[in-house]
Amino acid sequence: MKRCMFGSVFFILFNLCTWGQSKVDLAIENITLKPSLPKIGDGVIISYDVKNIGTAIVPPEAYTATLSINGKVVSFDDESPKLLLQQHVTYSKAAGSYHFLVESKKKYNWQISVRLKKIKDDNSKNNSYQGSFVAK
Repeated sequence: MKRCMFGSVFFILFNLCTWGQSKVDLAIENITLKPSLPKIGDGVIISYDVKNIGTAIVPPEAYTATLSINGKVVSFDDESPKLLLQQHVTYSKAAGSYHFLVESKKKYNWQISVRLKKIKDDNSKNNSYQGSFVAK
């Protein structure tokens, strides 16, 4: 019985090339609400990081980041920066500005989401977070 050396070499090279392939995985981290207990008249800022926890570099403009309050988009970015491995970018507001103004005593629901445009995210479970607070 003869062994085909070419077949074995191809199999080994194929496995080396595909084993441990780089994957994109964006994660939302370090979510903060300022002020932490908003009241009527407060301008509220919700800050968060988008971090590349995958094994591949994320190219520029590869994802969108969206922040919504009570279903209304208050922040949207589709000109995202390049993210190297373990690198993050912080989304917030410039000093003196805010995402929304608390106008009444009620419950406010927020949602943050990150969506890759043309690349598959290896773990989409860490791409969306939601929460709420009650203004006093």
